[in-house]
Amino acid sequence: TPASGHVSLERQLLEEGIRSGRRTCRLYCRVGIGFHLQIHPDGRVNGSHEPNQLSVLELFAVSQGVIGIKGVYSNRFLAMNKRGRLHATERFTDDCKFRERFQENSYNTYASVIHRNHRTGREWFVALNKRGKAKMGSSPRVKSQHVSTDCVKNLKGLTGTTAELFFFEAMTIAGCCV
Repeated sequence: TPASGHVSLERQLLEEGIRSGRRTCRLYCRVGIGFHLQIHPDGRVNGSHEPNQLSVLELFAVSQGVIGIKGVYSNRFLAMNKRGRLHATERFTDDCKFRERFQENSYNTYASVIHRNHRTGREWFVALNKRGKAKMGSSPRVKSQHVSTDCVKNLKGLTGTTAELFFFEAMTIAGCCV
């Protein structure tokens, strides 16, 4: 707490993010009754209705419009393989690069930079199904307009101070993200 001179881990991560261009948040996918994207230490990727330590993520810029997503607790990077399967990996590779797009509905979508349908050129998106299981990005049903691909950076469960820091960071680094 500020009175005791200790800085919370969430606040410390967000303050470091402001300086480094990294954003610490949760990605909330609105499919079904809603899920927080979570990255497990064993490499699994899925969703949880309740925010938890596995759903605290760090988003960082790789190049203009391209980001990486890392689980803070698991210390693993979100990745999509050549078949469109989501998983988490210890090393950052080209499979871990996603194009972040801000949609008119205030949600964001995340598409693999290197993997797509080679015949049609259709992008493969990060998506969860209505049970919180990671969907195959290569599925013909997973499109940018589908609700399963819509994510919003979520602050549920974070302190007021953290929310203020995130809002400041979002406005100064990436535009309005909340």
